[in-house]
Amino acid sequence: MADAPAAGEETGPAALLRRYDPDLFACLIFAREPLRSRLMVLGAYDLELSRAVHGARRAADTGPLIGAMRLQFWRDTLEGAFAGQPPRAHEVAGPLGELIAAAAPAPADLEALIAARDMELAPPLADIPAWAEARYAAFLRLGCALAGAAPPAACGPAGQALGRAFLLRTAAAMAREPGALLADASPAALAGHAREGLGALAEARRARLPAAARPLFLTLWQAERSLAAAAADPEAAAARGLPAAGPARRALALSWRALAGRP
Repeated sequence: MADAPAAGEETGPAALLRRYDPDLFACLIFAREPLRSRLMVLGAYDLELSRAVHGARRAADTGPLIGAMRLQFWRDTLEGAFAGQPPRAHEVAGPLGELIAAAAPAPADLEALIAARDMELAPPLADIPAWAEARYAAFLRLGCALAGAAPPAACGPAGQALGRAFLLRTAAAMAREPGALLADASPAALAGHAREGLGALAEARRARLPAAARPLFLTLWQAERSLAAAAADPEAAAARGLPAAGPARRALALSWRALAGRP
């Protein structure tokens, strides 16, 4: 759940995303209203699930229990919203309840996002494809449905590419602390993840994307950069992590891809 905002600080789903997940926020602003606001709610829900388990993986005793209790809050929130109960007085749970009432997103995909975090509470990941499907492909399917489009064939492979890229970006840092998601973060293993991710990315880009949902897939730019860097130098990825593009470069690349319609 979100930290209490400071006095005068902007609140709400979009503000949370801008503060804690600026890359996703920068992608979603290319969507048109009212879709943009709906995607911000979806993104903030996904963010809150990540924050629910953040740090819990590093605790050897009570951490997983605390993470599970936080995830249960969101399960209860979904159950209440789909049962028609009034939205909770919470800066994300409230808008999420309103979104469910207005747009009826698929319960299975909303629940899959929680299931992915359940897997993260019991590291290392035993089934990476299943985790990536639950965490990333489900998010893309939900976003496409909110855009009024049937989920394209790209959702599955795009989710796999995004999942592998996330693991590669965080592998070096996680390897230095308890609760690492990867059982093997050696250069050879990271190179294998990079190859898997690049193959999935190529498959995703062969699929036709609905125009309204393309902002969702703009995150593939950063995924491609991470996957390519790890494939080129897995030793550096294992030892020091992957270099991040500066804000100006990210903004320019996203703007170009959004205008070109090529995630």
